Amino acid sequence: MKHTTTSLSSLSLLALATAATLTSNAFAGAPAKPAAPKEASSLLAGSILEKMTGSVDVGYDSGYYFRGLWFSNNNVWEGLTLNLPVNDQLSLMFGAIYTSSATTNLRGGGLNTSLKYSELDLITGASYDAGFAKFGVVYTYYNFYDTFSGRKVSDSQSFGNGDRDSQITTSSDLGFTVSKSLGPVNVNAGYWYDFRIGGHYFESSADCPIEITSKFSIVPSVSVGYGLDYYSFRANPVAADGTGGPGKRDGFTAVRPALSFPVKVTETATFTPYAAMNLSGSARYNTATSANVEEGRNDFYFGGKMSVSF
Repeated sequence: MKHTTTSLSSLSLLALATAATLTSNAFAGAPAKPAAPKEASSLLAGSILEKMTGSVDVGYDSGYYFRGLWFSNNNVWEGLTLNLPVNDQLSLMFGAIYTSSATTNLRGGGLNTSLKYSELDLITGASYDAGFAKFGVVYTYYNFYDTFSGRKVSDSQSFGNGDRDSQITTSSDLGFTVSKSLGPVNVNAGYWYDFRIGGHYFESSADCPIEITSKFSIVPSVSVGYGLDYYSFRANPVAADGTGGPGKRDGFTAVRPALSFPVKVTETATFTPYAAMNLSGSARYNTATSANVEEGRNDFYFGGKMSVSF
């Protein structure tokens, strides 16, 4: 997505101009000295800052779903993305996202507990525009501060189902993506390999922005995911001897239809509320697993974000 940007170097240039003015006033009447030539490293740094763009995002999700898997409710999150064009075709990206649950209460199905959940994602990647399509590679490091399944507020124990996945505190994956616009429709596909569990994840999606006015749009979208030996709530408890653990982990994860409504507040700020459904596939929902009976089957959720680009 392109952002309307203001060069980062604007503040630097303003500071330099102010410093130059103060210096000339302070030394008025003094013999002029030849300016020292700028070092190549300084020129390179200035050039990089002039090209860099990005955005700061703050958002809320009534339910936090990632690749069809439910994690927590009432999440507040913050994100930073930096983009650096290398040339007309190649661009580098760096980002960070932190999300935490304000309140996750589980009731019913024999459950009566509250969870806390927080996660930090550090992201780096590159994209290449080949003209006929855009290709990308992205590496993400995940830190699960309250374990992959969250912690019970009552005793700070992991809210796991006895499966090994629930005890994970860090993970990382490498993804490869391709995207293309077919008329008004944007089509995306991707593959990710998870280094922690050796699992594979595939996802395809499409969206179609519909401009209502110059400041307001409606964007219907849909995505579908499939996992091979990937994270799943379909699990069997781990016995004392270490047997058991994850059950079936292959199959469709979820279909996610959604509607978002971007509103251009200013030239650089956009507010985007959304509503979505998480329709679980065979690799996610299991009637023998309490957490997925409670949350994560065919769920409606909503949220929004405020983005400021620079």
